[in-house]
Amino acid sequence: MAGNLEILRISKLVGEEASELLSKHAVLRVNLGFVDRADCADLDPELLSSVQRVGLRLSTGPDARPFDLDVIAGFTGDQITRESCMVTLNYGKEGSAPYNVGRHRLYLQLARLNGFKSLIIKIVIERYDASEFLGLLTEMQFLAMFPYESRLLKHHEESYEKVRKFLECSLGPGKFDNSVEGHHLEFHPLEPVPEDWNPELEE
Repeated sequence: MAGNLEILRISKLVGEEASELLSKHAVLRVNLGFVDRADCADLDPELLSSVQRVGLRLSTGPDARPFDLDVIAGFTGDQITRESCMVTLNYGKEGSAPYNVGRHRLYLQLARLNGFKSLIIKIVIERYDASEFLGLLTEMQFLAMFPYESRLLKHHEESYEKVRKFLECSLGPGKFDNSVEGHHLEFHPLEPVPEDWNPELEE
């Protein structure tokens, strides 16, 4: 009996150490709204209070499944200091119908992710494939209608600008990386805001 208790004690210690390591170094990835992925609707409160690195991937296009935006609330507020959060917003395809998710409510939740040392927002706008217009457009017509080198980047820049202006009021200055593949917005909510910073003067 004593041996069994010793095993249980050691197992508990190992479990606690493993849990501590995971909360410090592992990335908790949460998918919401995707038709081909399961939502993470029920998250352990203890895990929410200890996890340091979070990845949120949200489908907000016309084909998205409805999901509860309050799931994001588990990571909001500055009562707990966390390391990093990567938020990927899938807007669906270029020029697609209006988003299913209320963008204003979504941005309000994102604006409350102010307990992270680093917060990255990445917007994904999917590309159409020429095969989707087979019989409707020739290859040359397709390329003329969807010139991604210029048009898609313009869509990204406009979308990022709207998000940046909304979030800077609560998260501080946002830095925009407009590279073709690595495009994203980066915030550092816990850093002091420069005294001379004025969001109204941002280009």
